[in-house]
Amino acid sequence: MRAFSMDKDDAPVLSFNFMINEEHINELIKGRTATYVIEIYCPTTFMRRVFSTNEKQGEVLLKKGELYRRVEVNAFVVCAKTIKNYSSRNFNKEFGNGASFNLMPGDVLAAADTEIYYWDTECVAPLYSVFDLVAIDSMTEGMFEIDTDGDRVKIQMHQRDKSRFDQMRKSRELKPTTMFVYFSAVAEVLRQMKDAESEGGKDKKWYRAIEHKVNEMGKALSSADPFRLAQELLCRPLGLILPPSDSDK
Repeated sequence: MRAFSMDKDDAPVLSFNFMINEEHINELIKGRTATYVIEIYCPTTFMRRVFSTNEKQGEVLLKKGELYRRVEVNAFVVCAKTIKNYSSRNFNKEFGNGASFNLMPGDVLAAADTEIYYWDTECVAPLYSVFDLVAIDSMTEGMFEIDTDGDRVKIQMHQRDKSRFDQMRKSRELKPTTMFVYFSAVAEVLRQMKDAESEGGKDKKWYRAIEHKVNEMGKALSSADPFRLAQELLCRPLGLILPPSDSDK
């Protein structure tokens, strides 16, 4: 099981968790006769990196800019030492009963199917990263609007409102109350995405990023309620505003 995320400097991080059902192979890894290997290849940047580890789970930190768009990840278990007369009851029947092999360092003992990812910083960054607060002097104070025409969603408000809003975001006590603006924006964007007339927006970064978040949750945008889905995408924002219940104290 593998998944990409992004560190504080926007560099890719691959989290891995190997699951091997073959107990004999697990014993070889524990004894350091075999090792896990992860190969990461990005055709766009021509980056190919190979990592080996004896840890069942962990993280691989890559450099910012190494990945772009399609990324192929392969995982193997390979020999770290020479193994004589290696056999397994899980061998393909074509090898016959009692088949054994002499294996050399680097020979593959097990391999997972290639996993394909599409690296886009907009897709792995927090949901808020595709929203920009924009000051518009012509806006009516106390009102805000959502503009989805560009690659990023613009939350537009009067300059004085934006200044006050920015101050609220810096306050630990007041920051949760700013959630209603983002919730309204996400709900509106989801409504537009669901609208058949917005099909042309699929090429925009904000569309791909939010679509990725929805897919990660296992939701289908076509059948989801935008109002409820927005709450789930924002991790149930009402809970951030309400004081702790008696059971939480």
